[in-house]
Amino acid sequence: MSVFYSDELKQFSQLFPEFTQTQQENVFLFAIGIPIANIADIRHVSIRSVQASLIEAQHRLELGSTSSLRAVAQMRLFLPLLRLAFYFFHEKRDFDEV
Repeated sequence: MSVFYSDELKQFSQLFPEFTQTQQENVFLFAIGIPIANIADIRHVSIRSVQASLIEAQHRLELGSTSSLRAVAQMRLFLPLLRLAFYFFHEKRDFDEV
């Protein structure tokens, strides 16, 4: 049984449409702070395979480093959550004022 459930990450494919499914999975795990060696272990692939996937994703976004890739991916992951939190904060405040 695989520890990694790629089906559960398919919902994130809209955030990374320019990536292959493998790149989406690797970038997502990398963006949330999982080290490359652990990503390789979780996905049952080589470290070199994960590194190559991340570098290709970096090039697809025309970025200069995997650190920049991580930053862009984090923004894509967390900005929708911040918008949602902002929406609910203002909805609650508007409701409290009624």
